[in-house]
Order: sequence, then structure tokens, then C-alpha cells
Amino acid sequence: EHYNCHKIAMVPISQQIMTKVQDLMLIYSIPFWYGAITRLPFTYFIIHMRATFNVDWLMIGFCLGSYQAARVLANIAAIWSPMFAHLVGTAIGLVGNAAVLISSSYSMESILIGTVVIGFSESIASMQIFLKIFYISDLTTLEHKIKVQYASVGVGVTFAFGLGGVIYEEYDIDGVAVFGIVLSTLEMLSLLTYALANKMCTAANADQNVNNTNGTSATAEELGKKSLDELSKAVDTMKQNNEDSESDSTLAEVDKKHITETNEKDEDTFHQESSGSSQKKALHKVTDLFSASDFGANYMSYLLCVTFGMEAITIGFNLTITPLYILEQFDKSPRIIGIILASGSATGNIVGIFTTLTPVGKAFVERFIPCPYGLFYSMGGISVSVLIAAIPIFSIHLVGLLLLMAFNDAPSIILAGMQGEITCTKAYSKIGLLGQVIRRCLNCATAITGPLLFSILPSLPYLVAGSVNLFWTAVLWIIIRGKIKKNNVIIEDALMEVGHNEEGKDIFCASLYKIFTRQEVLARLLKRGSKSWHNALAIREVEQECVTP
Repeated sequence: EHYNCHKIAMVPISQQIMTKVQDLMLIYSIPFWYGAITRLPFTYFIIHMRATFNVDWLMIGFCLGSYQAARVLANIAAIWSPMFAHLVGTAIGLVGNAAVLISSSYSMESILIGTVVIGFSESIASMQIFLKIFYISDLTTLEHKIKVQYASVGVGVTFAFGLGGVIYEEYDIDGVAVFGIVLSTLEMLSLLTYALANKMCTAANADQNVNNTNGTSATAEELGKKSLDELSKAVDTMKQNNEDSESDSTLAEVDKKHITETNEKDEDTFHQESSGSSQKKALHKVTDLFSASDFGANYMSYLLCVTFGMEAITIGFNLTITPLYILEQFDKSPRIIGIILASGSATGNIVGIFTTLTPVGKAFVERFIPCPYGLFYSMGGISVSVLIAAIPIFSIHLVGLLLLMAFNDAPSIILAGMQGEITCTKAYSKIGLLGQVIRRCLNCATAITGPLLFSILPSLPYLVAGSVNLFWTAVLWIIIRGKIKKNNVIIEDALMEVGHNEEGKDIFCASLYKIFTRQEVLARLLKRGSKSWHNALAIREVEQECVTP
């Protein structure tokens, strides 16, 4: 059982240290080692199977599919017990690397089995569950931390790609097996450190119910009424702020200034400074009610789960085929292949971190490509890039590959933040896992079909991936744009019902429009709490009549 002890005031110094340790392990250490462990096999496995054992395409597909299937099973196991699945999976991965090391370099069965079971080290789903519980009542911080966690995974991937190819070329498969053992050991130590810190926080808070906001689990009806009250207060706050600061300015100028000022703050004070704006503070007060509620997942949460999988098709084909493609089409060494993959991953990390985590990048994104449009554009960029990579000219293929991996991290980071924010903690324990299971299932499908498509036409996997991703981006655009319009209607109707005029409605909706996830959460609060909401409306109408001269 995990406890959110980072919000407790006046905690002992030792408890504060343990909270910081948990945060460090969850955000940086565990995801870094996980990213390195699970991507390392792609630097040697396919090449070794093909070059050493001359395995046919069907068998290569089966081998890769088995590895990805192990990752699927690890995510499914996390549904019942995230901590147990994470610990056991990492231990199995450690054993797998050891099995590869002690086997002969020419024993195909031992290398195959040892590498396949490394897939059980898959643990992104359990990490996200731990993080969601840790920041249960703070959507802004949660969204930020999930993005940082994904960025840490990306850095670990770059680390594995950069060293994996070099180590394989210099020390053959024994070298990468030792490297894998080191990575798995560090992952295990990080996880045990987190578990110990969490246990100490649990003991320190044994007499406090901190599993949810204010120690209670609010129902949808209760939150519907409360959200209406907070909605009215939020509009009043925004109207007053608008009158005091920019009485002669247009709404667009106020919003532009707010975005610029908010996003130029130092990253270390991200939440405090972003909440400092009276507009955002009022808006957050409404929607922070959501995370600890009993709301179930709606179709938007499931849509994002499927999008995780569709986005994974492209990178799945990339990891499966690119090492073989570069080796057989351009006759490059494993060292060069590893450096190319590491360069692409590093480019993706830089783009993803800049656009989602730095003040300047966030200001740019919020102003020009706010959520969800950043998701649309990055997925569109992936589609175009993979089609460029299909051109069998090394320089052009390299450009397409780098662009593909540059765009690839952004959708994953954005999707993780969106899903974490629009899904309450109770539902997220299933939804977060479902997204990762769908993702790994499609990785498994690409692992099996990629080599077969490659045997027909080397560029065919890239062409299929680009076409599928482009189609799904169009579908996503249509569905989410329709949802934005529906949400606006719900919120505008609520604002008019509580007695706010067109000016107040316009101020609030303009502030909300750029934040799709907040808009989605607020619309659900107002819609699901319909009974209490309409009762509250009747009371407010009477109050309005009493105070009207």
C-alpha cells in the first residue's frame, strides 16, 4: 500500500527525507534503469540471431514477438500487484541476463530464452501507478511529474543504445550480458530503496488517512455540487483579476501575458509559480477535486489507451527493423547502428524535454500548439518522418530516422500527462495499465510482422507504420475536436445557470480553452453531478432573487 505523504504539513525531517527519496527513485532512478534494460536487447538480439545463427525471418519474428509478449505479461501482472510484479519482473530480467552470460555464444536456445525473459523487466505501468498515488490530489504536479518520468525513461534508452552497440562490437554478446546484469542490479536497488522509503512514510502516517484528499472519497454527486460552487468563485476571481489588471485590454492580451509570465518561472518552483496566477489558481481549485473521486473512466481515457498502442506501431517497427535495415541495406557495423539509434533517441529526449518541461518550451507550446494540438502535430510528424525513412538512400534514411525519433518521445510524454490528468486514481489503476498492455501488444504484433514485411520489401514496414499512424492521427483529431465543443457547451450552460453574464463566461472559457485536460475534467464534474448540481442551481436562483434590488 502506498501513501501520499508529500502534502502533510509540519512533518518530521526524517519523513521529509524519505518523501524526497521516494520522489527521486520514482521520477529519475527507476525509470532510467528500466529504459536502459528493456531497450538493450534491440542493440544485439536481432543482429546476433541473423549473423551468428542465420535464423530465417519467421523465426526472428517469433523471437522478437516472444520478447514483447513477456513485456505484455509483466504489465498485466501489475494489475493485481504493482510492487510484486515490478520486483519479480526485475529479478527475472536479472536472471535472464545471467543466463545469456553463462551460456555459450553459439548456443541459440540459451541466448533466446535468456533474452526473452528480460522482457519481464517491463515496469512502466507499475511506476505510473506509484506516481499517481503519490500525487493523488494535485493534478498540476502529477502531470508535470509523469512527463519527467517519461523523459527519464528516454534518457535511459539513449544510454543503452549508445553503449550497447559499442559493447557488442567490442566484447560480443558476453559484454552486453554483463552490461545488462549491472543495469538490472541498479534497477533492483532503486526499487528496494523506494519500497523502504514508502514503508517508512506509511509507518509515520499510520494514524492518518492520506490515501485521498482530505481523508475522504467524494462521490460524483457530491463533487458535482462542490464543483459548481467553486466554478462560480473561479469566474468571480477571474473577472476581478481581469478588471484590476487589464481593464483596457482585450481578453487575448490578458491570456497572452498570463502564459508568458507563468512559463518564464524557474523549473524548480514549477507548481508554486504556476499556481500563483489567480486565474490558474481558481481553475485548479475546481478541477483538483477530481483525482481522489470515484469517477470511472470515460471513452476519452480509453481513446488515449488505444492511442498509446497506435503510436507504438511506428517505434515498434523502427526498433525491430532498423538494425537489420541499416546492416543489410547499408552494411554498417553494430557500433554505428547503436550510435545512430542513440543519436535519434537523444534528439527525441531533447525535443521532448524542451517542449514539455522547460519554461521557454512550455510557453511556446501553450501559445502556439496547446494541448491537444501538440499531440496531433507530433503524431503527424512521426508519420511523415517514417515515410522519409522508407527511402533506401542512407543520408535520407538517416534524416527520416532522426526526425522519427525526435517526434516519437513527445506524443508519449503528452499522452502520459493527459491520461494521468483526466483519469481519477481509482480508475487509473486499470486504465494506466490498459494503455501499456495495448502498447506492448502492438509492439508484439510489429515484432512478429516486421521481419516478414521486411522479407517482402525492406521499406514495407516503414510504409505500413506511416500510413497507419497518419490515419489514426486524423481519427484522433476528429474525436477530440468534437469533445472540446461538447465540453464547452456543458461549461457555458453551467456558467449561465449560476447567473454569470456573457463577460464572465467568456473570460472563464477563454482561460480554459487552452487547457483541454482541465476542460474535460470540469465538464465531467458538472455533468456527472447532475442531481446535486440542479438542486444547487435552484438554491442559487433563490439567492439571486433575494439579493436583487
